[in-house]
Amino acid sequence: MIHFDSQTQIFSLQKAHSFYSAQVDAERRLIHVVWGPPPDKAGPGDTLRGAKDFAPYESEGTFLTQLRPDEILTFGDVTAHRVSLKASFPLLGRPLQPGEAPHLPIRDLRLRYVSHSVVTEAQPGLAPSHGRPVRNSSPSETLRVTISDPAQAFPVIACYRLTPEYDILERWCELENLRSEFVKVEVCHFASLHKPGQADALTYVSGTWAREFTPERVRLSPGTFVMESRSLQTGHATNPFFLLNGRGQASEENGTVYFGQLAYSGSWQMAFEKLPSGSIRVHGGYNAADFQMDLVDHPGMMAARRKGCGPDELVTII
Repeated sequence: MIHFDSQTQIFSLQKAHSFYSAQVDAERRLIHVVWGPPPDKAGPGDTLRGAKDFAPYESEGTFLTQLRPDEILTFGDVTAHRVSLKASFPLLGRPLQPGEAPHLPIRDLRLRYVSHSVVTEAQPGLAPSHGRPVRNSSPSETLRVTISDPAQAFPVIACYRLTPEYDILERWCELENLRSEFVKVEVCHFASLHKPGQADALTYVSGTWAREFTPERVRLSPGTFVMESRSLQTGHATNPFFLLNGRGQASEENGTVYFGQLAYSGSWQMAFEKLPSGSIRVHGGYNAADFQMDLVDHPGMMAARRKGCGPDELVTII
């Protein structure tokens, strides 16, 4: 179930045994609230009420900055840590004011809430198109939140599709260039996930011939741990799958475990960033190594020219 509280501007996405919430703050930024199991006393139809007063994410006395958990972390709001989306614009988004000078290209993207809708026919751009019948063809609720830079004609749609009976939340974003010139995308991750610092025990798999999918376990320390593939394929050497849990707080049969899988088998990257505050950000999507995607507005469709990791190709952005 997807619920929006118009008073507190909070989205509640409820699944069988967990829930996910995001909130539009006073400056129209889309901010992550919580992801995890519901409180013990929560009923099946209960929703997160949310707070009217927003908690500060930074303290001048600690010198810790840019810790706000935006649902899509962009280069502009964030410059000191990793981002999910980085784009550069060849021209100014508004006329120059007296005393200003152009510094091109503009590498500043700050997304703010515009609108949202709940639909049942949404499909991610990388969804399989094999044409074969599927076991479950029932519609899935999808939240689509449009956020855009006030100075640039560059809307982004953050998508959240639920399969509540299996506690599955699919995340992806859709980019649209409404400008008349190319927009260069340098970093494009499909989503950012935010976890509290106590869920810092990471399990993933690696391997090689005759010892595929060997479990590996590490404790995330401050900094960034990266899993990636640059070989255009996903296999036993590296696989875009992870488990996160609190140390000593989960086993194979009980405990709270957060898991994720990147549904993309090209040149991919997943980065687990532990901030100085202790909180954890998970970034996943296209590998930024030797990557560039130029978005151009074509009548009737959005097209992108993707460069790097093979011959240039023209692809449709859905």
